[in-house]
Amino acid sequence: MVGALIGAVIILGVAIWSIKRHKDPHLEHLESDKPLEDLIPSLSGMALGMPIPGNSVQIFQNGAFFDALIADIAAARHSVHFETFLWKDGHLSRRLADALCAKARERVIVRMVLDAQGTRRMGEEMRDRLRAAGCQLALYHPRTLKNIGVIPERDHRKIAVLDGRTAQSSTPCNRCSARTGSRSPARSSSATTPTRRSSPAAIPRPTLHP
Repeated sequence: MVGALIGAVIILGVAIWSIKRHKDPHLEHLESDKPLEDLIPSLSGMALGMPIPGNSVQIFQNGAFFDALIADIAAARHSVHFETFLWKDGHLSRRLADALCAKARERVIVRMVLDAQGTRRMGEEMRDRLRAAGCQLALYHPRTLKNIGVIPERDHRKIAVLDGRTAQSSTPCNRCSARTGSRSPARSSSATTPTRRSSPAAIPRPTLHP
């Protein structure tokens, strides 16, 4: 009985420590009469970002995003950074894996961050295939003791940065597109809007560490 109680206290202590080591920034309520253009530097600083002029944005609908993403990966010459919170085995996911493996074999840097919970159905065989090709994989909040307090926190980022100059974000794969290849708006619709952003200057290296 005493041993079980001590074990429970230890687990609780580890959970509290795990939660406290992952703190989100808290901002005070701010008010300003200045126009939005004048506030961009301040907003970027609070968001830990950086404003870059001269960007262009292209919006995709449904499955067209994947064709553009795979084409951009194929065109990459230096680096591919890819981050997603869902991956299921299927036609589109295999096409994406083929493109990533091909780049890694060309000795292009391929780094991937995968949400440990959301990508569990991609299977170890797929992960081993990506690693064998030279892709660098990292799992966000894997189920380990030190993460016991933050396992429910998910990595909902859906981004790809190619050569530091082209970025794609908010993929619609969180429904079924990556599994079935469906382009039907009714099936692959999502609350997010897939876009491609290009910049004349190098996009700052994304935070791709769990």
